[in-house]
Amino acid sequence: MTSNPTFSCSACGAPNKPEAGTSRMACTYCGTNLTIPENLQTAARPRWKNFVEGQTRYPSGKRSA
Repeated sequence: MTSNPTFSCSACGAPNKPEAGTSRMACTYCGTNLTIPENLQTAARPRWKNFVEGQTRYPSGKRSA
């Protein structure tokens, strides 16, 4: 079972799911700038699932030599 941690907005009380890789975010209901509690902050997810050693993909689709 996966847990979906949330924290309440300090302005409106709405539940917010922390965004990975950030320490701040906007409330999904009222837009107030929120600081994600330290215990709920998570690392950013990798951009590419199948990274092959020696190759780097760029958003434009180009590869390095």
